Amino acid sequence: MIISVAIPLSMLVTFIVLYFTDQTLNIFTLGGLALGIGRLVDDSIVELENIQRHVNTNPNRWNGILDAAREVAMPIFASTVTTVVVFLPMFFVVGIARLLLIPLTVTIAIALFTSFFVSRTVTPALCYRFLKPEQEAQRDMPSWLATVMEWSRIRYESLDQGYEDSLQWILGHRKILIITVLLIFLGSLTLIPLIGTEFLPVSDESQFRIGLRAPVGQRVEKTEQQVSEVERVLRANIPATELKTIVSSTGVLSQGRSSLFNPNTGPHTSSIQVYLAEPSTRTRTQVEIMNDVRPKIVKLFPGVSMYFDPGGLVKRVTSFGSQKAVDVEIYGHDFGMAREVIARVKEIMEQTPGLADVEPSREENYPEVNITVDREKAALLGISETDVANAASFP
Repeated sequence: MIISVAIPLSMLVTFIVLYFTDQTLNIFTLGGLALGIGRLVDDSIVELENIQRHVNTNPNRWNGILDAAREVAMPIFASTVTTVVVFLPMFFVVGIARLLLIPLTVTIAIALFTSFFVSRTVTPALCYRFLKPEQEAQRDMPSWLATVMEWSRIRYESLDQGYEDSLQWILGHRKILIITVLLIFLGSLTLIPLIGTEFLPVSDESQFRIGLRAPVGQRVEKTEQQVSEVERVLRANIPATELKTIVSSTGVLSQGRSSLFNPNTGPHTSSIQVYLAEPSTRTRTQVEIMNDVRPKIVKLFPGVSMYFDPGGLVKRVTSFGSQKAVDVEIYGHDFGMAREVIARVKEIMEQTPGLADVEPSREENYPEVNITVDREKAALLGISETDVANAASFP
């Protein structure tokens, strides 16, 4: 009963502290509580067990509880601090990862220190009120429960004795132990070539995206025909049990805020989103399905670039908002030199094993119109540069 109070009380205090530190209840703060919830009772258990030992041997109940609490104060505090320090490097993370991980770290730290506070205050008080010596407690409990407790005590003592015997043998044969551990470690190193590695693991979100980029200037009707052919190939090569739906977006919207979230840059581009069935109902992962249809789609239209993206929200978060797992940013003011650098970087990345779908975000030869506004005449007519830009963008 005493230990059962530790978890809800620690969580309650944690929620109060989160409220006054302007933290919200979200997947990361609740995830922090989920990570630390098993640790919340450890401090109180250590405190309770030591108090029980002193109560059994010390006739003065008050002094026994105080002595027990003093004995475990520093060990419990050291254990709590060492657990919290593990998460300290999270405060040095930058970018989106910092915004996501700091609430989780703060929640864990608050919960663990709250657990320590509960073990130092509430647990001893409850022990003084309710805890009895083991002999007295056994006399008051039913006979069947006393039998079960005696049986569990014998089993625990036999387990403890077995551990003690093993520890004595190990301490008497230190060289054998060290050599055995080293051999196991060295043997595990031979398994490294058999273990697959990946820069950023792709989670199966039951979707992947295909980006179609035709030559600049192609009419949207032609792009729609190409998209229809891509959809036909997808439906022909992905079984109906694995495919849920296909959503295509061709060209750009003429106006409206929705155009801000459209990845297309013109009538020659299209985004094809493929939604798959749930992973539990499929025999292949989304990456395996995507890699299966890739060669069949890439060869459809010579001169048209196809880019495959197996990610969703989780991948965007792990890639700091980028659509790609590897994102190379090139800065400069000379567009001619930038063009050469982009070509060299693209060639190097295409020759790098493990990389695919190298997609430069900048498009060459895209038509543009430069408008110089006569500010004096525009002011006389009551027209601003914004009005001119809107008139040119949305005729």
